[in-house]
Amino acid sequence: MSLKNIGVINDLLNRHDAEISRFSTDILNDHQSFTIIKFEYDLVKAYGMSMNFSPESQNFVYTNVFPYDGKTIVLVGSFNENMDLWTKQYFDTWCNLSSRDFEIKLTTFLSKNSENWGLSPKIVENIKAEDLNKFLRLKSDIVTKGILSDIEFILDLDYKTDYNFFAENNYGC
Repeated sequence: MSLKNIGVINDLLNRHDAEISRFSTDILNDHQSFTIIKFEYDLVKAYGMSMNFSPESQNFVYTNVFPYDGKTIVLVGSFNENMDLWTKQYFDTWCNLSSRDFEIKLTTFLSKNSENWGLSPKIVENIKAEDLNKFLRLKSDIVTKGILSDIEFILDLDYKTDYNFFAENNYGC
């Protein structure tokens, strides 16, 4: 890893720590400088979380996906003051998806963006070997090359995987 990349990573970590501190202050003081939008979809027994940043403002955008109370909940959040076009478009990518579009969005999110993720054993059992291999290759490339080596790919809002973990109602239920 180059010194330039280490510097960028350190800068992002410092900004992240400052945002977490600010978010905590907001909660304690009942401020609302942070927007969180909740989306609900059919129950899929999968979870994931990511912390992306806007290429326009370097504003962090947090995404959490998890099963809860018979639904899949998607929470997307970001600070209001840095709400740029990319951040708004990212929020919109989760909005009003058909079942099929949500399956592809969730597969893409878990494959490309999510740092922490999980699938129910039942889902894993029904994933095609070819699709699982594509997923593992993509995850391996992101880890071995480093996120900063192909940041345009990571932040590309139009990219969709050519495989679907949840096809044919493979929701783990």
